[in-house]
Parts: sequence; C-alpha cells; structure tokens
Amino acid sequence: MSNPWDRPPLPIRGDDDQDTTHAAVGSVLTNWENIEGELSHIFALYIGKMWTNEAYDQYYEKGRTTKGRLQNLETAANAYFVKSPNQEAEGAFCKLLEGVFGFADRRREAAHGIVRPIQWYGSLLPESSRPPPDSGFKFCLVPPHYQRTWIKDGKPEYIYTSKELNSISLGLFTFLQAVLKFRFQYLPDPRRPQS
Repeated sequence: MSNPWDRPPLPIRGDDDQDTTHAAVGSVLTNWENIEGELSHIFALYIGKMWTNEAYDQYYEKGRTTKGRLQNLETAANAYFVKSPNQEAEGAFCKLLEGVFGFADRRREAAHGIVRPIQWYGSLLPESSRPPPDSGFKFCLVPPHYQRTWIKDGKPEYIYTSKELNSISLGLFTFLQAVLKFRFQYLPDPRRPQS
C-alpha cells in the first residue's frame, strides 16, 4: 500500500493559469506550517516548557532547517521517553515521525519548485495528455535546473499541477489531525498541573 506522502504520478493536464498553480503551492506550504507549529508544541511538551518563548526559540534556533528541527524533536522525544517510559506512545511517535519526514519531502518540492509551462515537459507526459501545440500555455510546478538531485537524465522527478498539489495539501491537512491526536492522546495537558 502506498503512503499518503508518496509522490503523485505525472499530471494529466496543466493548469489553465499560473495563479491556480501558485495558490496550490501556497496551500501545501500553509498546511505544512500548521504541522510545524504543532511539532513545536510537542517539542515544548517534551522538554517541559510549553508556552514559553525559550522552548520555541530552542526548537527553531537549534533547527534552522526542517531536517534540523526534526532531529531536535527526535532528541527531545528520546530524552522524554527515558524519563517517562511509554512504549505505546513512543511507537506512535516513531510512526508519526515517519509521516513527518515523508511529507517534508513534498513540502520541500513545493517550496523550491518553479512554475513553468507544462508544454516544456510534454515529452515526459503520456501522449494522450499532451496539450495541442497551438493551445495556450498550461502550467505546472517543476524543480529548478540547479536542483540536480530532482533531475535525472535531464528529466524532472516531479511535475505537479494544482491537482497534485491540492492532493498533497489534503494529505497534509489529514496528517495534521493525526499530529493533534497524538499530542492530546499521549502528552500531558499543559493546562493541568502534573502530579
């Protein structure tokens, strides 16, 4: 079975205007930022400093990149579970972290991609979905040429239109609910004094 964060297949057709593609990129990034916000709360709970500037500063300053923040979160989780062992919660956190790392790849593609005419990539699309040569431009998101890890043999590893981006965005929104469920099910309520 595929994961919700797996890269979608190539598109059937491009977006009619680039504003549609740009809006879908914005949706992906906004939903990712909601997840990042919740991860910062989980970090603060793990270090016992919920709602303090110190906790959020530590989360973001020690982790200037997504990868750095996730490593910071993982370190805090390990220390937390040593002090407060709970195999069920720790297993749920590991599963959650797998999803975060998976969706982080899609966020990175959206954040660092560029919107271009899909016609420039027509040879990579199924013949039945290629726009006719005399049609106006249709748009998509692709990796920039300098992101060589996303371009293999001169071909981009992903091509997203608003359809694929909105699917990723919906996956992120659904995943946000899983992050919230984890937080409220397994971590102490910061509004209640701990015994």
